[in-house]
Amino acid sequence: MAALLVMIENHPPFTRLEPGVHGSGHARRVLLFSQLIASLIEAASDAAPVDRRLLLIASLLHDCGRRNNGIDPEHADRSAEMAVDFCRSHGILCDLIKLRDCIRYHCKSGCHPLRNPSIEARILADADKLDRFRFHGSCA
Repeated sequence: MAALLVMIENHPPFTRLEPGVHGSGHARRVLLFSQLIASLIEAASDAAPVDRRLLLIASLLHDCGRRNNGIDPEHADRSAEMAVDFCRSHGILCDLIKLRDCIRYHCKSGCHPLRNPSIEARILADADKLDRFRFHGSCA
């Protein structure tokens, strides 16, 4: 997974993340939090393992479609499509439907609410909110 992390961090759209609340630091903290949450869930239950590889991709790219650091209700949809395009163009194998859903779900103002979100989608949303509220006091 380390090679995947380096590859994503060295190519657009990750390299185009705007500085600020939703920049590369935020994406890296969301990755850290998502992996920690996944570890806690796996240790505390008999549930199927969490797709950590998918979480890595979703965490780093969940805000890549943002146009600003303020309110941007369509950013989740743009980010989801950009992440799927990135995976396709770089030959990254993962469940692209689940990736799209995870990124769309992380933003409650998105246009595609999920009725039964995957564990990965719920983890990404929680990790994103943990970073924004805990470290920035923002719900943007």
